[in-house]
Amino acid sequence: RLQDSSCIIEPGEHSFVKVRSFINYRYARVLSYTQIFNGLQKGLLIRKEDISDELLKRIQNGAKTTKFLDRNLKSWFELF
Repeated sequence: RLQDSSCIIEPGEHSFVKVRSFINYRYARVLSYTQIFNGLQKGLLIRKEDISDELLKRIQNGAKTTKFLDRNLKSWFELF
């Protein structure tokens, strides 16, 4: 099992994170507003509290360095 160390999240950095975790960029997908809305309505997606600006920046920086993110998605993060 491959774990990506590009962005490690420690317990307490977000209320949802209970154990040391990592962003699994391999499964990143682009969803439309409609797909997200429908996913929330059907219970396929669960709304959680927003992440901090600092954690968002770390996730974005990890997206730039990971070897697991699709190349087309990776290009989006070059803007940040």
